[in-house]
Amino acid sequence: MNQRESQGFGETLRRLREQAGYSQEELAQRSGLSARGISDLERGVRTTPRLETVRMLADGLALDEADLAELLAVRNIAPTDAPRLPNPATSFIGRVTEIEEIGQLLTDPNVRLVTLTGPGGVGKTRVALRVAEALVPHFDDGAVFFYVATISNASDMISAIAGRLGVPDQPHRTLSDGVILALRSKRMLMVLDNLEQIPDAGIIVGELIGGCPDLTILATSRALLRVAAEHVYPVWPMDVDADSDAVTLFVSRARTVDPGFVAVPELDVAIVRRLEGLPLGIELAAARVRHLSRSALLQQLDQQLNFLSEGHVDTPARHQTMRNTIAWSYGLLTEDARRALRWLALLPSGVSLETAEALFGASYGLNVVTELIDSSLLIQRSGVDGIERYVMLQIVREYGLEQLDEYRERVEAISVIHEAWCEPFARRIEFLLSRPQAPYWLNRVEAEYQNLSAHIRRLISLDRYEDALDVASAMASYQGIRGKCQEGRDQLGLLLNHPACAEPSLVRTRGLIFYGILCNHLSDGHAAKAPLEEATTLSRSNGNLRYEAFALMTRGITAWLLGDMMEAEALVVEARQIAETIDDSWLIASAAVNLGAIAGQRGQLDLAHRETVFGRDLANTLGDVWLMGVAEANLAWQADDLDVTEAHLDAAWFHLLELRSYRDLPVIWMDRSNVARLRGDLTEAKACAHEALGKWRDQLGMSTAWLTPWRGLVDWRTLKAWMRIGGNGCPMQPIGSSNQLIVYVWSCIATRLSIRRRWWISSGSSGKRFLACWR
Repeated sequence: MNQRESQGFGETLRRLREQAGYSQEELAQRSGLSARGISDLERGVRTTPRLETVRMLADGLALDEADLAELLAVRNIAPTDAPRLPNPATSFIGRVTEIEEIGQLLTDPNVRLVTLTGPGGVGKTRVALRVAEALVPHFDDGAVFFYVATISNASDMISAIAGRLGVPDQPHRTLSDGVILALRSKRMLMVLDNLEQIPDAGIIVGELIGGCPDLTILATSRALLRVAAEHVYPVWPMDVDADSDAVTLFVSRARTVDPGFVAVPELDVAIVRRLEGLPLGIELAAARVRHLSRSALLQQLDQQLNFLSEGHVDTPARHQTMRNTIAWSYGLLTEDARRALRWLALLPSGVSLETAEALFGASYGLNVVTELIDSSLLIQRSGVDGIERYVMLQIVREYGLEQLDEYRERVEAISVIHEAWCEPFARRIEFLLSRPQAPYWLNRVEAEYQNLSAHIRRLISLDRYEDALDVASAMASYQGIRGKCQEGRDQLGLLLNHPACAEPSLVRTRGLIFYGILCNHLSDGHAAKAPLEEATTLSRSNGNLRYEAFALMTRGITAWLLGDMMEAEALVVEARQIAETIDDSWLIASAAVNLGAIAGQRGQLDLAHRETVFGRDLANTLGDVWLMGVAEANLAWQADDLDVTEAHLDAAWFHLLELRSYRDLPVIWMDRSNVARLRGDLTEAKACAHEALGKWRDQLGMSTAWLTPWRGLVDWRTLKAWMRIGGNGCPMQPIGSSNQLIVYVWSCIATRLSIRRRWWISSGSSGKRFLACWR
């Protein structure tokens, strides 16, 4: 350290005054200070001059940048000793992984700027403070915190930074240069909190990064700064699992208002899940536990925007209610992005870029989606179909819908969504099981399912019942394969019975056919019969041969369910003849598989095998995974050998698993159970039966209570004997618990139902052995 660097403030001030040729009295007159005050500073009587005093002295001496920096450097309270890191009033919970990852970024010598992004209320400020506290030892000059949420332009931002750092305003130098000069030799972490509302914040940050080689900046913003050196770290809502930090946060904050608060894991998880793990929402909800039970709290959270409205008075106004938080971000958007947010709020499961471009145009859709993502109002996630989707938090959707009604755009938005996206999408998924890429399209529908369901409800609210029926019919194939049969049937039934859908049309014809299909899936042939007969009449009257064949074949399945094999065969044969006339390979393959099942029921095993194999092979050529799975399952119990049966079941399992056919997979498990039982492997039979029961209950939401009405299907004497001796004569261990008994009863019922539901008949040797077990 040279002699000049070792001088104190008083000695430096005297030297600079004498270099300027002023006496203490003259400097006092030029600076507006007292001569006594200047004397005290030079003699060391006063060692901690106020920053304003330093500024006045610098103005009086007309110091250049170098001399000013020197004077500031020797001041006892250096500029970096301004108020540094605030001390939060509440404890910090969770975010261990995030803090570690952000800390690693900031201690990387190649990283100078990290921006924490995320929606309002996600906890960016608290995370930034926690990171800064942990990193203070890594920076020679510590960390300094700047809260700039009350600032709206770049000039005020640099003025605020300069004021906190004690940088005086010089007429021959910009404040930005003064701040850079003061920080140029500092190895410091600067935290800039809430920059999203300052349009040119990135320019100031870029200048600081460029001019101060050892300065590192940690910024928080709901929008990107768009600086070359920027490393973006998104802060997402917290996980909402049972042992997650979100639940801990809720319980902790609840106990601050109610010391006797006792955790109830199931309800606590439900609450934080409804709040989607958003910390501010969790804290605002926890503040209500003193007045509401958790059940009541859950009900209120259906309308979060109005309910989460009482925050702490010592927090910023924009964080005192969720409405203020969202309104803050919304107000920073361009008008185009605001309109897009209002319209996209109608789609609860978010949108793909393809959908956004369909709604708003190619370039415009990309631009508004980008702006909403950069403003943390859309979150990018990977959908079940593997396509990137852009979703809103529920609270953001509520705000968007509120604004949609305020702008009176709801009718227009629903119409555009229907014409530009929903109707074209419905045409693509109408007969998706016949498509070569059925697994992909099933996942596409799953990703859009909430959007489609919500759109149907909104079409109904606008009295557009026929449009709603059109979309609901298109969804039926998905609902049938993914175990939503009852939901689909109820929806179609409501629409078909409405007077607005009573007129004969292709839309009504299609709706009637899919209504009948879903009734058949639910083994309710009586409910399917009349709608399918009407569909046949309508399709003939409007000359649609494909619909006519489809209706006839579905009627054949209905007749089979009702036990009329002759009518079933006649209807399917007629359907096949029409399909051959119009050269519809998928209908031909479907008819062959169904005729094979009917032939098997009638004991015509050779015909059954021939038709089923033909249908399976044609389905394979068409790439119809579902029909291949059904055919393999039918072949399983037409076989004369258990090994062959098992091989067909494995093939059926492979195809149906690819589709995630929640309706069919449990039945395959039951057949595996029966194969194991016929082999004498009771342990495997029990395991497969348990698996089937669990999957049926979990995937379809079914409970074992529905077994009671089917008691009549079970030969209890045979069942009792089966507890001791297996179907193939092999001794078995007695069933030792009521739970096992239920499983065996279920196995008996499901096997019989599977014959009816899946058109399986067992007239082969293994089939006869199977039937003999239950006669």
